[in-house]
Amino acid sequence: MWDKRDMVRAGAAIIMTMVGWGLIRLIFPALDYYPPESITRVLEPSWVTTAGVRKAAMFVYGLLALVLMAVFFKPVQERWPGRGAVKGLVFGTALGVIWSFGFLGGWAFLGTTLRAELLNSVVDALPLGVAGWLIGWAIGRDVPKSEHKMSKPWLAVFLVAIGFVVLHALGATFFADLVGPASPLLFVPTTPRQFALLVGLGIWVGGMYLVLHAGLPFESTWARAAFFAFGVFGHSWTWFHLFIPIMDVAGALSVGLLVGLIGAVGVFVGALGYEWLARAAQPSQTSETAGILVPPPVPLVAALVLGLVLDSAVPADLPFETPLWARSIGAVAGIVAGVLLIASAYRLFRRAGVDADPYRPTSGIISSGPYKYSRNPMYVGLILIYAGLAALFGGLWCWLLLPVAVLVLDFGVVRQEEAYLERRFGDAYRAYRNQVRRWL
Repeated sequence: MWDKRDMVRAGAAIIMTMVGWGLIRLIFPALDYYPPESITRVLEPSWVTTAGVRKAAMFVYGLLALVLMAVFFKPVQERWPGRGAVKGLVFGTALGVIWSFGFLGGWAFLGTTLRAELLNSVVDALPLGVAGWLIGWAIGRDVPKSEHKMSKPWLAVFLVAIGFVVLHALGATFFADLVGPASPLLFVPTTPRQFALLVGLGIWVGGMYLVLHAGLPFESTWARAAFFAFGVFGHSWTWFHLFIPIMDVAGALSVGLLVGLIGAVGVFVGALGYEWLARAAQPSQTSETAGILVPPPVPLVAALVLGLVLDSAVPADLPFETPLWARSIGAVAGIVAGVLLIASAYRLFRRAGVDADPYRPTSGIISSGPYKYSRNPMYVGLILIYAGLAALFGGLWCWLLLPVAVLVLDFGVVRQEEAYLERRFGDAYRAYRNQVRRWL
């Protein structure tokens, strides 16, 4: 948890970094970053450019990048063995290398020069590493070495890399025709050099997962994988791809978000696959578990990815048209509501000392908070997030596949868990089941 002291110290570290970062740009204006002509020729300039506030916007952009770094570093370093400052340096450098791969993408996909992108990489990756070191020194905690060892670490790197490369290549390819002139920003791979760059980034992210694994919060396998994919990696990869749409060109903001989301989903799939394989290889502490047939997020993630692919390959219009602003509001509302619902439910498990992992035995029944209204608020939250993403990015196929995913979730997970809880808690669970609906 953040306290006032941590906030002040982290703020001081961020300001010190921003002063140095800004001085580099002021003293050496030639090092400033400008978008490639292949993009500016086909897209209108952004409001930031036309209003003449690019320098101020770049400062705010860099400031938010460091704030996000501190936000995701804080929970990881509390479990991660090592000295605080060293952990911060490693964390910041890891994120800086992600940005370096993004800059090299300009060379591989957008036609810029290798020299220019290597220079951009140094100018931005170095401050991120220094910021990580300062933040680690400011709020990091020294954690003694633990006995934590990953089973088959090479498999973790391999699966994360494969997940990222495959999902990015497929997603970028299928969405290229939908985003129009901004499609080059998707980094659609077609040449060996472009695929090699994606493979290199995937291996780097897999290595990050290996190094940070001991510090990832949450006991649940899917929550751990999601925190790394959408939090640690996803925030940095997405924020990098939002630079050009914010600073330089109009009409490409959704493309930046899409690149970040596709990459994060790929990393999530790879990390989750490793977690399941590692868990399956461990001897079970007890034979009395729910015995679910499929990991809870998989039906929804698979349906969403398949729906997006089908919406791109075989477009099918919705029976009614909804303005973009209305879809955006609905999407944000669904995603935020889903995240809050999952977080509140998970917090109840932690307070009660009950394991939320469906692959482990449970020690009690949670019946307060959102569980007063639904027996499965976490799964309702996942459905709300799906609906939000479908409203923003998907078409008819995403909505047609949602009932299928819910049915798989219902029969493959929910009913298995209910049978297990009834066996374990008997009349107590039957009484709760009779009072509260399965869904809503």
